[in-house]
Amino acid sequence: MKKNLQTQYISTIFCMILLVGCASNNVSVPDFKTSVRQHLDTVENRDLEALKNTLTETNDLNVIFPGGSILDNTQAVINFHQDWFTDENWIFKTEIVKVIEGTTQSTALVKYNFQDSADTEPRQAWLVLTFQLEKNSWRLIHDQNTRIDKAE
Repeated sequence: MKKNLQTQYISTIFCMILLVGCASNNVSVPDFKTSVRQHLDTVENRDLEALKNTLTETNDLNVIFPGGSILDNTQAVINFHQDWFTDENWIFKTEIVKVIEGTTQSTALVKYNFQDSADTEPRQAWLVLTFQLEKNSWRLIHDQNTRIDKAE
């Protein structure tokens, strides 16, 4: 009888350890569309520190501009934004058009209007943003811009 109770006790403890282990691995993933919106807001608001928190922690981030030039590492992207954010005249408005969600990588299609200042004509472009899940946070790993030419 005593041995049977010991076996039950050990089995119960073992099951509890398994349940705790499973529960700790079941961390909820942040909402992807909300993460994209937060990233875009950091740019619209010229908030460099918040922007850094949306970028990959690796140095492998690429940004390709509408004309084809490229920033090929994360630090170059941070440096670009640091300089760009000092200009208080530009206006950047975005609309998330579509999201494609995966388990570890997801992509957003964004349409944006950019103006050099309030009195200049807006230019439009498509933006494809690819994020990767890093430490339970969606982080930007690729940013591709494509100019939308006006119809003649």
